[in-house]
Amino acid sequence: MSTLLDEINLSNLMAQHYDFDLSRPLPDSGQRQIFASEAQSSLENALSFDIQVPNGRWTLRMAYQEAPFPFWLKVVRFGLVVSFSAVLSLALYGRLRNARQRRWADQDLRASEVRFRVLCAAAPIRIYQADGDGLCTYTNNKWTEITGLTAEDSLGDG
Repeated sequence: MSTLLDEINLSNLMAQHYDFDLSRPLPDSGQRQIFASEAQSSLENALSFDIQVPNGRWTLRMAYQEAPFPFWLKVVRFGLVVSFSAVLSLALYGRLRNARQRRWADQDLRASEVRFRVLCAAAPIRIYQADGDGLCTYTNNKWTEITGLTAEDSLGDG
């Protein structure tokens, strides 16, 4: 049994800060027989893995144990967590604020466009809009009444 345990190198778990025990239920009583253990504390919240073997079932229980840190290192680690949380909060706040400002700007632009269209439709004068090349991109109803052109014919060079 000891050569098998040496071969699977369970002690490597301890070097990686895991407490563990390897056990099997006794056939007669059903009680757990622990035959390999490297646990410095209780394994109450341990993960449990059942392993089927030819003569029954073994159970490997393991739990991560934090390495002992000096107090000053715990303070530094806590400070880093708080700092990271603050930076993350500020970044999220900035992103949400920018999204809100964009949404408000879009709403203002749509409202302005609606006001412009209503004003153009109600105006008693001809109104047209041209792009940078001088091509017509919009005409109001009064334009089409006075010129006799349809809205589609007025666009572009019309």
